[in-house]
Amino acid sequence: MVALLAVIAFALAPLRIAAAAEGAPSARALLEQAKETLGGAAWDQVKALRTVTVFDAGGRRSERESLVDLTTGRYVTTERGVPSGARDGFDGRFGWKVLRGLLLLQPDQREARTAAYMKAKGYLFPDRFPAQARYLGEAKDDDGRVMDAVSLEPSGGSAVELDLDARTHRPVREVYRSSAAETTVRYGDPREVGGLWFAFRAELKSSDGAKLAAVTEEVALDPELRPGTFACPTVPFSFENGAASADVPARHGVIVRALVGGKGPFPFVLDTGGRAQVTPALASRAGLIVERGVARAGEVAIGGLVLRGLAFDVTAELGPAAEAASGEAAAGLLGVETFLSLAVEIDAKQEHARLLDRRGFAPPRGGTLVAVEFAGSKPVAEAEVEGTKGRFILDTGSNADVILFPRFLAREGLKLERGTEAHVVVGSARLGARKTQGRGLRLGGVEVGAVGLFPVEGDPPGLPDADGVIGMGVLGRFSLAFDYRSGSVYLGPQK
Repeated sequence: MVALLAVIAFALAPLRIAAAAEGAPSARALLEQAKETLGGAAWDQVKALRTVTVFDAGGRRSERESLVDLTTGRYVTTERGVPSGARDGFDGRFGWKVLRGLLLLQPDQREARTAAYMKAKGYLFPDRFPAQARYLGEAKDDDGRVMDAVSLEPSGGSAVELDLDARTHRPVREVYRSSAAETTVRYGDPREVGGLWFAFRAELKSSDGAKLAAVTEEVALDPELRPGTFACPTVPFSFENGAASADVPARHGVIVRALVGGKGPFPFVLDTGGRAQVTPALASRAGLIVERGVARAGEVAIGGLVLRGLAFDVTAELGPAAEAASGEAAAGLLGVETFLSLAVEIDAKQEHARLLDRRGFAPPRGGTLVAVEFAGSKPVAEAEVEGTKGRFILDTGSNADVILFPRFLAREGLKLERGTEAHVVVGSARLGARKTQGRGLRLGGVEVGAVGLFPVEGDPPGLPDADGVIGMGVLGRFSLAFDYRSGSVYLGPQK
C-alpha cells in the first residue's frame, strides 16, 4: 500500500480510450480537462520526479524518497534514516522489494505494473504507456462531492478507478481493488511546483482495516538519475579463474553442496519456488549473526561460484519443502535471489547443475521456450492439464508431478477419480491430496505425456494467480534452463 503513495501527484492525460456510453462524458474529454487544469503541456517537458514523503501508520512514522523515470515507468522508493530500510521499485520488467535485507518480487506483478504506471504519470504519455480507459459514471464521496469516475487499465496491469472532481476536474480519489482488499486513496492540499500541480497530502484506507496518512515535503523536477538507479537488486558473484560458469554435482538435479562463510559444505535446494533460507542449525554451525530473523553470509561458495553478501531468512519451516525436493533434510534454499542474478541449468538425469553469468547465456540447442510470468517470486507458465488450460508454478522445490488447486478444478468443472491418499508440499505447508493418473500434460509446446495428478484439499494462501504447481516429477524429465531476467524457461532433451 505504501507503494501507491510514494509519489502523490494530480496528473492525468489522454489515453487510448474505449468509447463511452451514448450521452455520457467521454473518458478522453475528462482526462484532457484534468491535464489542462494540472499544468497542461508543461508535463511533456518533465522527464523525472523526486519526492520526499512522510508516512504515518497509526503513530509509526517513516520518511521515504522516491525517484521516478517518466520516460520508462521505472521507479525506486527508499526508506530514509533507517539502516537496511525497506526499498521497493520497478525496473521495467519486475516489481521488486527489499525487506529486512531480503529480496522479493512484488506479490502481484500486474498490480506492480499499475503502481509504476501511476507513479510515472503514464496517463500523461499515451505513446509511451498504452492504456485502456472508460467512463464509469458519477460518484459521490463522503462529503457529498460529485465526481466523475474513470477506469484506467495500463497494458499488462490491473485496473484502477480514478475519480475526478466534477467541478474542478482535479483527481481527488483513487480506488484499487484486488483479491485481498479494496484500497481507497484520497488526495488534498494541492500545490504548484514549476508550473505543475501536485497533491501534498493523501489518506489511505483499506477494507482490511489498514490506514495511512502521507504528507509530501519535497518535490523536485528532473533530478539527476544515475545508471543503475532502478535496477532490481542482485547478488554480487564471481567465478574461479575468470570463468563464466560453474558446473557442480546436483543430487536429483537440484541439491548442491555449498560452503557458507567457509563452513560446511551444507546441502541446498535450487528452488524456483522459494527464496534464500537457512535453518537455525546451519546459521549456528556457520557462525552467522542473526538479526530480526535474517542472517547475511559474507560468502557462499558453490563449486567455482562465489556469492557475496547473500541475505538468508532463518526459519525452522524449511524442512518440508527441502525434504520434498531432495528426499533428505536440506539445510537451506537458494531461490529467487540466485535465479535473478544468474542463469541456471538443471539436469536431474545427469545429477548436474550449471550456474552461469547470464550475460553469456544462450538458449540451449533443441530447447523449447516456455514463457513465464511471476506470482510473487514464483515463475508461472501456461499449461494444459486434461485438455484444460491453467497457470501453474514451475517449482523445482517440489518432487510432485502436477498439484491442482481446488479453485482450478471448480472453475473448469474438472472431475477426477478419487485416487489414493497422498501428501504434497506447497511452500512450507504440507497438504493432503489424492493421487490419480492423468492422461496428459502440455507445457508450452511440449507434450509431456501421462502424469500424476495431486488435487489438494484446500487452496494454499498467498497464491491467487496460480492454478497449481508443476514439480520435478515433470520438470525432471527434461534438461532445464532458467533465465528469469528474460522471463524464459527452456525444456530440452536430457543427455
